[in-house]
Amino acid sequence: PQGPLFELTQQLPGVPENILQRLVEDFEVTYGEPECIHVLYQNQPITRILSKILPSEAQPPPSSYEQIGHVAHFNLRQPHIPHGKLIGRVVLDRLQPSIRTVVNKLGEVGGPYRTYQMDLLAGEDDYFVHVIEHGVSLFFDLKNVYWCTRLEGERTYMIENDFKPNQLIADAFCGVG
Repeated sequence: PQGPLFELTQQLPGVPENILQRLVEDFEVTYGEPECIHVLYQNQPITRILSKILPSEAQPPPSSYEQIGHVAHFNLRQPHIPHGKLIGRVVLDRLQPSIRTVVNKLGEVGGPYRTYQMDLLAGEDDYFVHVIEHGVSLFFDLKNVYWCTRLEGERTYMIENDFKPNQLIADAFCGVG
């Protein structure tokens, strides 16, 4: 007998039959004619947009960045650097208003305040940011002090396990906080 399970098995040969059986039984899934769905630009993931507009030598496109307040901070790889302004414009276009500045880190972290040089890829030339972490508001100039959002887990661990009430903590190497 040709029923929904038979049709799905024929159309989706890579899906195990037990999975298809559950879809039919639990959700009354049936196979029908394919439909064309148009996903608009504003609903596309940034990496998909970049994969369509960057040349082959810049593939795959950059897929991660760090958000520090209103700044999107990239560590672009060598093949992406010549296309940095285009990458910045796409990121800014897709993520405004929460992102107003897109930068690429130049060189390594260094100097007495562990800062790094930045190349403005798109948006405002504004590095004074507001970051909220664990209910604490921090305001700082990203060009003058070090901040790494990815270290939040370490800061959380220290707050929960190492620091005691009314204890004074001084960390000469903490950057912003």
